[in-house]
Amino acid sequence: MRARNPFGALAALALPVSARARLSPIALRCAMDQNATVAAEPRRAGSETPEFDVAIVGGGPTGLMLAAELALRGVRFVLFERRSSPDRLSRANDIHGRTLEVLDQHGLAGAALASGLPMRRSIIMVDRQPVADIPLDDLGTRFPPYLGLRECDLEQLVEQRVRDLGGDVRRGHEVVSVEQDGSSVLISVRTPAGLEDVHAGWLVGCGGLHGPVRAAMGASLDGFDYRGSWCIVDARLDGWPWPDDHSLVFVEGLAVMPSPERWKRCAFWHQPGREDDDAAGLQRVLDRIVGVGRVAETREHFVTTYHYGLAERFRAGRLLIAGDAAHVASPSGGTGLNSGVQDAHNLGWKLALAVRGEAAPGLIDSYEAERRATDEANLRRSDALETRVEADPAALAEVARQFAVETADPAAVRASVFGARVEARYADSPIVAGEASRFGPAPGQRVPDAGPLVDPAGNRAQLHDLLRTDRHVVLVLGDLASMPRAVAALARRQDLFAVHHVAAGPAPPSPATAAEIGRLADPALRVHGRLGAADDTLFVIRPDGHVGYRAVLADADPKEYLGRVFAHAVLEEISPATAADETAASRQGPPGA
Repeated sequence: MRARNPFGALAALALPVSARARLSPIALRCAMDQNATVAAEPRRAGSETPEFDVAIVGGGPTGLMLAAELALRGVRFVLFERRSSPDRLSRANDIHGRTLEVLDQHGLAGAALASGLPMRRSIIMVDRQPVADIPLDDLGTRFPPYLGLRECDLEQLVEQRVRDLGGDVRRGHEVVSVEQDGSSVLISVRTPAGLEDVHAGWLVGCGGLHGPVRAAMGASLDGFDYRGSWCIVDARLDGWPWPDDHSLVFVEGLAVMPSPERWKRCAFWHQPGREDDDAAGLQRVLDRIVGVGRVAETREHFVTTYHYGLAERFRAGRLLIAGDAAHVASPSGGTGLNSGVQDAHNLGWKLALAVRGEAAPGLIDSYEAERRATDEANLRRSDALETRVEADPAALAEVARQFAVETADPAAVRASVFGARVEARYADSPIVAGEASRFGPAPGQRVPDAGPLVDPAGNRAQLHDLLRTDRHVVLVLGDLASMPRAVAALARRQDLFAVHHVAAGPAPPSPATAAEIGRLADPALRVHGRLGAADDTLFVIRPDGHVGYRAVLADADPKEYLGRVFAHAVLEEISPATAADETAASRQGPPGA
């Protein structure tokens, strides 16, 4: 029996992908029938003018995070969720460090950490012997690279955030058909009172593999099913010799991942035709593969199959898709939930600018350009492990030798494998601009955390604390006297830019000419060091925490970046000269359009 590891802790391992002769390529089907007849139900007509700027289909982690991003920015939106009440069956169980940073921008990371269990060590076992033992620390973030937290608990946290911000979440509402024209989207929704037509400016499908939005887009999601099924059992184990915050993967076909309160998420191969998807089935697997551990209690169990697929496009007119509606993968490494949350984080601020008429023509298209490439890389990492970490009993010695070689340097594995779950970069983004440097983040890369920073009142903060905002953050590291006028002009739009002058040394800079510019000191030079600011440097950081623009301060002119993000009217208000330059450039075709 060939076994796969469905919850591998080394999911990002850059291993060669073997031939997929074992798999039958399929076109992953969308269950939504676009021609379904629904006229027999009572229907309430909606207004022909958009009632909402944005409608969201799906109340899982992706849809709820997008709702939180839009609610934070005052966008009129509605979220339709087919389920009438939250689902306590948790499909996912691990939250990555980068996702925790996204949650932190909404003030939710502390609650997530309090509800979850950080993973401190990842061990891979072959024939009951450890062949890889990786400590998970020192990854350049204040958060653990993995947090054991049930998907349903994460959904509860984010949904409460949406409701606290006044968001409109409608449970028991199922989207059954979608039509769009050049100015709006007509959505037919099955509600408890019957069918209702709703108009929105944009529609984002976050409802999973079988959602209606991708079907309406006509976007195929070609891929394949992984062969066979897996049993997932949440259990408490007596006599388990490893600490609760360790993950263990037994390549013979068992993964045991940490969860809070001594719970463990156990995944093992489902024997076709056998009813072994419960505590008794898990106990048989423990006895055969591990030799220790007794199932003391179970909470939930289910059997599932996994898929691999990537939508050919993420946008068609006013329709967009994110999360599992756009990409599906093996759960090896937990890419699905985390990629979906980061899709929403990338899209939310861009949609907010678009609905206010403040977005450049190519800004929404940059969502697909940035996220599709990133999601594809995540799928490949997941599939590389799903493909490699499998073994016939006769091949265990070969597997052990491979892992011994590939994980011989724990620090390198920790940085390249688990660091990939914290780091994120859009190196080929069509909207970022500026210069890369030998040190620090380049345009398109995630901004690392550092600190402390100290304000004139003596208050201390980390760099990521400045990113808890719905605006771009502008950092001027150096002498304000050398700051070009085009940079100072950004402070005129405090609703779009938070500008901070960061001085190298123990004392905050003297009061700036513009009262809108914040003053901070970097007493230990840790922010300058992590950002690689050996010279006076300007950073324009996007609302999603990625560098939009970087340049040496004396030469800085962010008009190229601003012109790719903001509409001409915004540029005119910030700086007439910048707007005039952008108008001339647009005659040659706007970048990223």
